Amino acid sequence: MNNAMLYISSFTLIDCYNRIIMYFTKLEANKIMSDELKFFIFLIEQYANYKNEPTGDILRAWEEKNITKTIYENYPHYHTERIENAFEDIDSLMSTGKPAW
Repeated sequence: MNNAMLYISSFTLIDCYNRIIMYFTKLEANKIMSDELKFFIFLIEQYANYKNEPTGDILRAWEEKNITKTIYENYPHYHTERIENAFEDIDSLMSTGKPAW
């Protein structure tokens, strides 16, 4: 297969995938998202609001500090406490690389 054909095939697959995704309603998407992912999305949006920064900038900063996975995996702790506790822990991870407690 030449490069032009590969490009066309890849574009077609991506285009089809995007069209399929468009058919999902928000309710259907919520059914297939894990509780952890739903909370992570909620957390990053709330943290961005707390910091008064765009969500994309927050995620980029977490990625640069290599703490995104740690934050995601703290779901069992973060979702049972005040959200401000999560913010304090994330602030500590950002500044020191270590959790607040």
